Formats: sequence, structure tokens, C-alpha cells
Amino acid sequence: MTPPGEAPAQARPGFDPWRVAGWSWLAALLLGPVAVQTALGDWVPTTDGPFHLAQAWWWSQVGWQGPLPEPVATHWEWNPRIDPNLGAYPVLAGLMAAGLAPSWALGLWLLAYGAAWLGASAFAAGGARAGWLTALLSAPLAYGYFVHAGFLNYALGLVGVMLFVGLRRQQAHRTSLAVLSVVALALLALALAHIVAWGAALLYLTAEVMVRAGGAPARWPRAAAHAARLAVAALPGSLLALSFLWATREQRPPLAHAAEPSAAGLKSLLQGGPLLSFSKLDVGVVALCGLALVLAWALASASALASTRARARAGATAPGQAGPSASAADHHPLQPGVDEPALASSQILCWGGLLLMLTVLEVRSAQGVSLSERLVPLVWVAAALWTGTTWRGPPTAWRMLVLGLAMAGLMLQTALRWQAYRAWAPPLQAAWQAGGQQPAARWVGADLWTKDDTTPRPPSWRVMPGLHLAQLAAVAGGGVGLSSPLGSTVYFGYFPLRHRAATDWFGWYPAWEETPLRVPAISNYRQWAGSTPDALLARGPEPPVRQLARQLGLPHCQAQAGLWLCTANPPPARQ
Repeated sequence: MTPPGEAPAQARPGFDPWRVAGWSWLAALLLGPVAVQTALGDWVPTTDGPFHLAQAWWWSQVGWQGPLPEPVATHWEWNPRIDPNLGAYPVLAGLMAAGLAPSWALGLWLLAYGAAWLGASAFAAGGARAGWLTALLSAPLAYGYFVHAGFLNYALGLVGVMLFVGLRRQQAHRTSLAVLSVVALALLALALAHIVAWGAALLYLTAEVMVRAGGAPARWPRAAAHAARLAVAALPGSLLALSFLWATREQRPPLAHAAEPSAAGLKSLLQGGPLLSFSKLDVGVVALCGLALVLAWALASASALASTRARARAGATAPGQAGPSASAADHHPLQPGVDEPALASSQILCWGGLLLMLTVLEVRSAQGVSLSERLVPLVWVAAALWTGTTWRGPPTAWRMLVLGLAMAGLMLQTALRWQAYRAWAPPLQAAWQAGGQQPAARWVGADLWTKDDTTPRPPSWRVMPGLHLAQLAAVAGGGVGLSSPLGSTVYFGYFPLRHRAATDWFGWYPAWEETPLRVPAISNYRQWAGSTPDALLARGPEPPVRQLARQLGLPHCQAQAGLWLCTANPPPARQ
């Protein structure tokens, strides 16, 4: 309270209208396309998103482990296990159970995720200035390849990792039972969100122990005791993750050691492939934002080094500190026993080293996705975090150049996303309408475009929303999607619902979209499972689509918005 007779202090210490404006622009550029797309009632295009949505849809309709209606019950069953990688499903199911349309549920989930990405980035860095810089440098990854590919649980796990980093920054010097309980619950939640997030958090804790050890043998016993306490706290989440890995040990592909896959993985990494989404023009985004990150890194390193040398000459360098002090408004004070810049550097070494090793080995997850791709965003975020927490007051011109480059890259990415969203709106809406015209149908889908096709189509260089349009149609009509590269017996224990082995269409026809079906195989499946698909929803040139439809016994096809709907009987005439 201000004493009488004295001028009041500044009402809001640290308030900076320019920073508020910057946050507003950042949020608008990052969230604008998703917000407008959702407000228009259109679908945000993702590859695997419709499959996740179909799982969450039935959860919202019948409740967890509730009785499934036909024809769903013939082909799907509830997973009896509670396993990792479930983070997005209860959120989507809750939104749809509250009465939201599936398109709105997915759009609002993605909006909340984007906002959480910005907040978690700032929280991980700590403080207003460091948080703003970190959020800007990491923002281009928020709606990157992994989101548009539909890896919703993984995306939630990335946000969780950043929140975990911020939490540990505040509690790293404390080892009470309450703090260790929070660590245990956080690691368990990360494992449920996505198993990669759990692994990344363990690597972060490893980096924390490394910094505590500090290369001094006298500090090793205390660091070992700290590591033991963290290991006990990590036990619940580790038991969950390891039980899942053990249950699915026979379903994961072996390590690949051939020179060709390793060269391909390294080439993809160097080209920024894991960061790109809809178009090769995304290279411009990676180039601009990468240039801003490298420049900021260099300036932060020079600033920290010069300041450390100056303090060393003055004899004022305190143990455990690697950079100059800053105001409390910029960052949290350094914690006893934990050097924050060194901790950020250590996590970059942990994640980056694992990234390079997995790239060389070409180790793949159960989804067939290289595990090195999963670590690229974490390494990028770690670099942004190091820059934000280390950069202490470089020349204004340099700061404006870095911020300008990063903002230009984000603006370019926003324009590319908006173009892709609008281009995919008609096909996705057509799939939804087709599902409403075929209630309680058994759907299969196919994306038959190849690299050699020259027919104009929506941009989908890396992301292919056409793969799971059949799942979207199944939700619209209360039916079931028989085929999907996800959800087969390969992913036992991965989703809330799984395909029944007796009627698993995809289990009978691995990669059937790439290999033409033979009529005898269709007949065998009909006799074995007692049913065949009622409708086909496909994208691609007309000849291969009609050929596949005839093989499925669905000869009547009509085109709409770049999609082909094929059924056994002629579709009803439009009014």
C-alpha cells in the first residue's frame, strides 16, 4: 500500500504494451487459421485425425466400456487395458458428449492445444522476456507435421513435456515428499498422454542429475541420492510404459541397419522433413525460423560468454551460475545446485544425441514412423529454451532482426496452412455428407493418388487426409470403418477400441490400398467374416478407383469434391 503523501508506484510493474502486442500477434498468427476454419464449421485436415475422432465418438456415445451398437460391435471391441497414448481421447469424447459436433470438437481441441503450446513454452523458459522469445522461436512447430499427420496424443505429450520442464525449473532444488509426488503424477500423466513424452521427461531428469553432478567428484554422492529419489518417483509411469512395451514386444518392427534406410533417414532429417506439413514451401518457414534460431543462439552464446568473462575478471562469479543476473521480471532466479543454461544445454545433448543415434539406426515405432522424427520438435524446443533463458540484453537491432525473421517465418507458415485448410474443406465436407447418406454402413477408404499423377488435387505433400475419410463417413452415419492403416491387430493395446481379430479387414489385407485386391480374396473374406464393405470412399484418378470398386462389389460410383463414393446399389437421386 502506498503511504499518504507519496506518489503511487507503477500500477503494473513490468507491464510492456509492446510485449502484449507481440503476444497478441503471435497468438493470432498461430491460432487464426484453426479458429476461422472451426468458426466456419469446416474440418481442419489431418491424416489420422478421423480415426482418433471415430474412437472418441463412440466413447462419447456409449461411455467407457459401454455396449457398442451394430455394425460397430461386429468389428470393434473395447481394449481391456489402460495403456499409454490415450491423452487426446477423453478430451475429444468429453467435448462431443457435451453436445459439440465432431468438427467443432476437433477444432476446439486443436485451438486449445495451440494456446497451450504458447503458454507451456513461456512457462518452460520462465519470466516475461525469456518466455516471449522462447514461445516465438518454438511457435512454428506447434502446427507442424505431427499435428497435421493426426498425432494428437503425441502433440499433447509435447505440451506436457514443456510444462514438465517449467515445473522442474521451479522445483529442482526441492526434494520433499510432496515434490516427488508431483513428479510421480506428472510422469504418469505424460505416459498416458504419449509414451515418447514420458521418455523425453526421463531424459530431462537425466540432464538435471548431470548438472547436479557438475563434473566435481565431491558433488557425485548428492547427485546420486537425487537420482535415486527421482527414480522412485518415476516408478508408476515407468511400470505403465514398460508393461505396454512388453505386451507389444512382438508387434514392433526390428531395428534396421541397412545403409540405404539410414541414409534416407539422415537425408530427411537434414532437409527438415519432420518439420514440414502441407507443402514444400514449408522449407521457407524452416529456413527463416531456423536462421532466427541460429542467429539468436549465436548472440546468446556470445552475450553469456562475454558476461561470464567480465564477472570472472571482477571476481564476482558465484558457484553454479553461468550468466549475468537479470531482473525477476525476466526469469526465475537460479536454483541452488542447478545451473539453468547448463541444464538446457544438457537436455539438448541428451535429446540431440538420441536423435542422431535413432536416425543412423533408423529405428521405427509401431506406426512405422521413425522415432528420430519424434525427437526433432523436442530438440528444437530445447534450443529455443536455451536461447530464451540465456539471451540477456543484446543490441536492440539484433533483437529486432531475430524477432523479425521468426515472425516472417510464422506468417509464411500461417498463409500456407490457410491455403491447405481451405483446399481440403470441400473433400472433408463431402465425406461427412456421404456418411449421412449411408447410415450404419461398413466403410472402407482409399487414397489412390501416386507421385506420378498429374491431375490437380489439394496440397498434401507429406500429409494425406484422404487416408481416413472412411472413418469420418462412419462417424457421420453411425457406421464402422473396416479398413485403416491404424487400428489393426498390430496396434493391440494402443487405442480405446481395437478391431476384432475375426472381422479385421485390414488384418486380412495388409497395405491393401497399395496392392490391388483379387476377387477370390474378397470371396474368402465374405465367407469368413460374414460381411463385406457396404461403401467405398476413395480419392484418386477415375480408372483405379472404379477398378477397386468393382473388385469390392461396389460398381456404382459418383464423384463429388474430388471424392468417389461407390456403393452396391445406385445412390438415391438428388432432390
